[in-house]
Amino acid sequence: MEPIVLPPPRRKSGKSWGRLVTSLDASLDGGWMFEGPWLERGDVAPVTPGDLVLLFDGWETRSGARIEASLHRVGPGGLELLRASRERGWAGELAEAASGLVPTEGVMRRALEEEIRKARRHLRGLEERLDALP
Repeated sequence: MEPIVLPPPRRKSGKSWGRLVTSLDASLDGGWMFEGPWLERGDVAPVTPGDLVLLFDGWETRSGARIEASLHRVGPGGLELLRASRERGWAGELAEAASGLVPTEGVMRRALEEEIRKARRHLRGLEERLDALP
């Protein structure tokens, strides 16, 4: 297989990044739900067939923010587009497309453990308030 070179940023200004998607964490918002190493746009990517690659470009215009995000699978001939979005909810759309293609093992456990930690902190706060009552 030929080396895969990621497309360069679409614009010189704004945000532009790539990520090798190794798992999803639905407890996080936006692009942070996609876990995996960052990839440099315009460079050879250390990927293998079957890997998922997320590409993002965001920039400001006079009429507001613009977004172009796309999810690709690495195929024998290069990057194969699975889904693209220009909407503010791009992360949810692309996560839906990736959900059956990357591991999510441990993600739900981490989310539940965090919820338990939050609940325990809240409970301790309530107990302290209760103890302070006459």
